[in-house]
Amino acid sequence: MGLSLRVPPSALSYEEIMKLQKDPEVVIGNHHRPTFILGFITLGMVPIEWCVTMMRLQCPMNCNMESLLVKGMEVGVARNYLAEYALKLKNRPEYILMVGDDMLPSWNSLLLLYEEIVHREFDILAGLYYMKADQYSIPMAVMAHNNIRGYMLPGIHFKVGEVVETHLVGMDFTLIRTDILEHLGPPPWFESANSKNMLDPDNQGIKLFTEDAFFCHKVKDAGFRMGVHTGVRVGHMTKHGEVF
Repeated sequence: MGLSLRVPPSALSYEEIMKLQKDPEVVIGNHHRPTFILGFITLGMVPIEWCVTMMRLQCPMNCNMESLLVKGMEVGVARNYLAEYALKLKNRPEYILMVGDDMLPSWNSLLLLYEEIVHREFDILAGLYYMKADQYSIPMAVMAHNNIRGYMLPGIHFKVGEVVETHLVGMDFTLIRTDILEHLGPPPWFESANSKNMLDPDNQGIKLFTEDAFFCHKVKDAGFRMGVHTGVRVGHMTKHGEVF
């Protein structure tokens, strides 16, 4: 039995492919190339540590990727802008990676998120990061589940390293399947509470929400799955250089 030569179809002309298909020693490859848009959301200047971290971020092999810097917008407005931009692209990316300008992911963070979002069939998968807090506060992971009161705590609600299904994730290092946006109704998909929309007429009270909670509520109501890969540890840096 002879050796087979594996040839990527993109490297061949149509005539060459037809000729090779008649050769039993040649297998035509059909490798899927994932497509991404990396959305960097910032109000202005970013720290050098962030720039170095983004330069080291490794992407899945043979992927197609472009990036978009969204600058100077309120965070909910910026996320909507990024999402609508991705949907309007002629070659629509399969995934949107949203990245905050104070996040410090490890070099393989995107690789790990991509592998698990495909393997476990999630629609949204975030890295694990903690809220900024003072030295006297308990570190709070930005993730929550409807059956757990408050935020989820490591060692109590999950073991670090697990992929955990949740009902709320942060959006500052998060991989989203682009096609789910079309099933969430018209934009805005992200919205922050303000003085005009904080009144809750049903309960005659005040409601508070952030743009990520607003989005996650829509995702859950539409029946999609979201989670946190707690093995993807993402530093959350303050303006003074302290990392949570």
